[in-house]
Amino acid sequence: METVKIKVDVVSDTVCPWCFLGKLRLEEAINIAAKDISKAKVEVETIWHPYFLSADLLKKPSLSIPKSKVYLKRFKGNQGAVEAMVSQFKQLFKEHGVAYSFGGNISHTLHSHRLVEYARAKYG
Repeated sequence: METVKIKVDVVSDTVCPWCFLGKLRLEEAINIAAKDISKAKVEVETIWHPYFLSADLLKKPSLSIPKSKVYLKRFKGNQGAVEAMVSQFKQLFKEHGVAYSFGGNISHTLHSHRLVEYARAKYG
């Protein structure tokens, strides 16, 4: 049986909901490819690269900001756009069997990226 090797480089921030949805969709695509390519074995190597969505927070490691304020800033104060985005997130996450929470705070993600790299190095 032929083996098809695919290398996927993903640039992602661990706090980004779009990135998480992308991760879920990538996993689904890999599973579909593994089932649908009956004449070949599919091996996918996924390499994760860090991205700092809020790189400015790296300068203030103890700062923690409510997600609502971060989203409002990203949408230039347009509360309606934030509400539409949150509604869309909730629907998209629900389609994947995951509950999306709008509450909580965001801080820099340097340590979460370090943890991802540690797990990759230790467990593959």
